[in-house]
Order: sequence, then structure tokens, then C-alpha cells
Amino acid sequence: MDQAVSEMIGPLTSPSAGYLQNLIRNKTQFATFFADKSEVVARGISFMTGHAMATDLLGLEGRAARAFSHNFANKVIGDYSPHNRPRMFQGAAGMPVGLFMTFMWNYFQRVFSYIENGSTRALVTQFATQGAVFGAETVPGFQFYADTFFTNWDGTANPVDALNNRFGTEAAEWFLYGTIGNLPKLLGMEDGLALYSRGDVNPRSIPNLMQWPNLPAAQMISNTFSALRKGVESVRQRGGFDLNQMAEIAQMYSTNRAIRNLATLTTGTVIDRQGQVINANSPSFEDILAGNFEDEIALVARLVGMRTLNEALKVKAHARNRATDLSRRDRMGQLRDVVRSELRKGEPSAEVIQNSLYDYIRYGGSVDNIPNWLTEQFLRSRVDKSALEVMKFIGNPQKSANVLRLLQVLSEAPPAEIPNQE
Repeated sequence: MDQAVSEMIGPLTSPSAGYLQNLIRNKTQFATFFADKSEVVARGISFMTGHAMATDLLGLEGRAARAFSHNFANKVIGDYSPHNRPRMFQGAAGMPVGLFMTFMWNYFQRVFSYIENGSTRALVTQFATQGAVFGAETVPGFQFYADTFFTNWDGTANPVDALNNRFGTEAAEWFLYGTIGNLPKLLGMEDGLALYSRGDVNPRSIPNLMQWPNLPAAQMISNTFSALRKGVESVRQRGGFDLNQMAEIAQMYSTNRAIRNLATLTTGTVIDRQGQVINANSPSFEDILAGNFEDEIALVARLVGMRTLNEALKVKAHARNRATDLSRRDRMGQLRDVVRSELRKGEPSAEVIQNSLYDYIRYGGSVDNIPNWLTEQFLRSRVDKSALEVMKFIGNPQKSANVLRLLQVLSEAPPAEIPNQE
């Protein structure tokens, strides 16, 4: 009777995977094959290194040597068991965060123990090794120190540009992004691998509930819905399904690195979220099957699930430029508000005008555009917004509906008083 009941409820409690589910799982496992095997090999090498140290240097044998080796491998690679984490990472909310903190927790325990015990030589050796292998940008505190003391807010001066100008791009990349990422260049390849991002040990800021849009779960949901929306819009605009554009959408919004790499291999082009090209010569499945591809390192990067060094640096440069533009735009907006407030109060002093023009130039304004900018601030600080919109649209026949709408609003409002500037 019990066996019969078990067989009846079995399909409900343990349903078998369908064809599509098995296909997706098999493709995902194939795409992550190299990453999975590399972790197994790295953990095996760490264990055997610890075993050699235990037997040759410490004289341990049997279970003691194996226990030492196991502990050594956990410190090098990381043990993801919840019991080996601090209590804050053992709960339902802490476990997802703890998955990203295991290596960092072990690393900084070791670093702070060096500081506590006054082991200056060991600390310097640790940071020097980190910088030599993965680059100076991955050393804890280097980026913060450089941004604080050597970087202008407007991006006109920063350590990366200074190193490029003084020592050349090649030397700067070796110093900032490490030996292991630039190693393919010594083998005759034109580019390196962006391994510095995998070895970066700078402390990370964990979003809290006040920053919920930056939480991993919120970003995953946002990316998923953005991908679905883009896909529906593509089908509606084209009137059908287009594999290439769907692959581009997957490349931009997928939360799975393996799927992003498969999408990149499908299109043969690396793009960013704005649809702009990062690498137009990335190998595709068609190139691989035909044996016709020139960028071997890009193929290696796709197979191991990362970017080439040149692609990563392009993304960083564009991000830095966007941050600079946003900073300038924000400061220009603050200046605009101050100037308009001064104009509404009355005739501003010469000192206020001089300081405002100085800030306008400093925030990226053009000297030739100063009269137009001042005129715009005066009009927008004194004249009704609807009247200004009518003046802007009145010569454009395509905006006739907008003009009529604004004229109707103006007809119902009391006449604006234009100040006398005599």
C-alpha cells in the first residue's frame, strides 16, 4: 500500500525534467565546463600543496596531514559550507550574501592579522604579490587613494591618464592590470584577458534596504523584465522573431554569464547596454565552424566567460566619461539655479557675475556661448515658461498643436510683468 501511494504521489513531488529543461541544463553545463573544471583543478592543487607543506615542512602524517591540507585548501579557495561562516551569513538573508564573501572574509582575516601582529614585511609582501599578479588596481585601498588625492572631479587628471602619458599604454596596463592578464601578449597575441576583475580584493559596499534597487535580487528582476520588454518590442516592431536581436538582448540583460557568452558568440559583436559596439570583431559560431577568426584571445575570453583586456578598458573609459559628464551636468544645474535666483532678486553684483562665469567655464561651458547662456538665464528667470515655449515652437509647423495648447493656457493666465532694465 505504501509503495503504491509513493508511486502515485511521486510525479507530483519529484517531477521529471522535460525535454526543454534538460536541453537548457545541458547547454548551460557545457558553457560552464571550463569554469567548473578550473575550480576543481585549483582546489586539487591547493590541497596537494598543503599536503606537501604538512609532510615536508611540518612532519605531519596520516589524518593530521590531510586535516591540515583540507584547512589550507579552504583558506586558499574558500569553503562554502554555511557552518564555516560568521553567524551573520548563516541565516536565510545572510546566506546569499555570504556566497560572495567567503574568499574576502578569509583574505581580510589574514590581512588584519598581519596588521594586528605588526607583520609589516608579510603585509607588504601580500600586497606586492597581489599587485604583481592581478595589478595595482586590485590592491585594497589603491583605487580609493588614487581617486582621493590624484583625480580631479571633472576627469581632467587621473592616475590612469598620467601613467599612459608618461610611460605609455603598454607599461601602464602591466602595472595597473597585472602580469597574468597581460601574459597572452607575451605569447604573441594582440590583447590580454581582464583577469584583474576576478582577482580584485578591494572591499565591496553591500547595498542595504535603503538602496534596494542595487540589491542583486532587485537587479535580476529588473534585468529580466527589461529583457522581456525589449523582446516584445522587437517582435512588435519587426513583425516577427529575429534571432540576432534576441541574442543582443540576452547579451545586454542576461544575469547568467554563460548565456551572455553564448549570445556574444551568436552575434559576433560585443555591445553595451546602450547598444553601442565594444568589439566588432569578436568571433562567432559561424567563424569558429569555418575556422576563420583572427582574434584568438577573444575566443578564449568567450570560452572562459570573461572580457578581453581591451574590451574591459573600453567599458571602464566609457563609464568614467559618463560619470564625468553627470558630475559636470549636476554642477552646471546647481550654477544655473543660483544665477536664476540672483537674477530674480534684482540686479546681481559684478562679483556674482564674475564668479558665475568662472564656474561656467570651469564646468565645461564655452567662452563663445557666454552671451547666449546669460540671455537664457535671464529669460528663464523672468519670463513665463509657457511664453518661452511658444517663442520656441512658433516657427515649427509640426509643433502647431503645442503652440495652440500653450496659447490657451496663456490666455487664461494674467499678463506677465516684464521687468524694466533701464
